[in-house]
Amino acid sequence: IEITKIIESDKFKIAIGATSVIGEPLLPRLLKAFNEKHPEIEYEILISRKDHLLKSLKEGLLDVLIIDSEHIIDSNLEIFHLDSVPYILVGKKDYANIERVASDPLISRKGIPNNNSVIASLEKKYRISFNKKIEIQGNTEIIKSMIREGIGNSILPFYAVRKELEKNELKEIERIEDIKDGYQIVITKDKRNVLAIIKFIKFVQSFRM
Repeated sequence: IEITKIIESDKFKIAIGATSVIGEPLLPRLLKAFNEKHPEIEYEILISRKDHLLKSLKEGLLDVLIIDSEHIIDSNLEIFHLDSVPYILVGKKDYANIERVASDPLISRKGIPNNNSVIASLEKKYRISFNKKIEIQGNTEIIKSMIREGIGNSILPFYAVRKELEKNELKEIERIEDIKDGYQIVITKDKRNVLAIIKFIKFVQSFRM
């Protein structure tokens, strides 16, 4: 009854979980725009690992997840697939040609399946080999800081470097269109009729990264 009253009065607080690769570059812009359109909906945020987020969602501690694309098979969950964007090879300096890029270290995200596919695609296309790799397991902010310091270059999804490219803090060396990275919303099926969650999902679906 209490929840029904909240829904009917159009007041609700949703708990949103996100992985760092999505949360850090995307959530601030998304939530600012969402708050302007729906000031009546409050929210709280948890940034964590994907496995922990899914566990919290199933336990009812979170209402909505925004995570990078994952093949999830669970009859109790509903998945909404959203934007797919290209990967961008970014760095700090200008190169005469992409072949020169391979002579500098490539800062690589460890444990990201698409990462190796994108590297292999670039190596095949330009017949180059990234022999110097620095593997990072963690958030993308560390990688971007290392690029700014001139330690090396990296391949990241467009949404992760959009702001830095606009501010000219990082330079786009190459855009990889044949392999894309997307993100998705995950909810438990018992939450799909909650008005505030419906509003949030519809807003995110229309939001352009």
